[in-house]
Amino acid sequence: MAYGIGLLIYFTFFQKRLISDLGYSSRAAGDLFLVLGFAGLLGGVIWGSVSDRFGRERTIAGTLLLAGIAAFMFAWTSGLAGLVVSALLFGSTGMVIPGLIGAACGDRFGPRLASASLGLVTVLVGVGQTIGPFLGGLLNDAFSSLGPTYLLSGAVFVVAAI
Repeated sequence: MAYGIGLLIYFTFFQKRLISDLGYSSRAAGDLFLVLGFAGLLGGVIWGSVSDRFGRERTIAGTLLLAGIAAFMFAWTSGLAGLVVSALLFGSTGMVIPGLIGAACGDRFGPRLASASLGLVTVLVGVGQTIGPFLGGLLNDAFSSLGPTYLLSGAVFVVAAI
């Protein structure tokens, strides 16, 4: 559920943070979102291999922690270099977590119960994806900035990693 909260906050408010809060153009925001997507392609290869070698749980915790760092960077950084690093970091970690969780469900519950356990996880992620943007919108309304929203996303990812 925590993954759903942090993930959808990062994605939902990405363009608005760049355009409204930080003054980037719509094109620059779109280009940065493209960087995030390409990083997701590379992350699957990297983190899948890491999880095979070091274990699913450690890899999931590590990717959640790195996704949290990426969200904190997006909250605190306004320079293009830092935003690119945040997008690369989040794209390469945040987008691979569902695959890692699916593999962990298979490892832990075996072939008979893997789909049921993944179904439960999917429902909980969905609940988180409902809560995350709602809380993010409340924070944006309260602070007139999405910075605190990204601090929430980062904090949720770090708690999930722990």
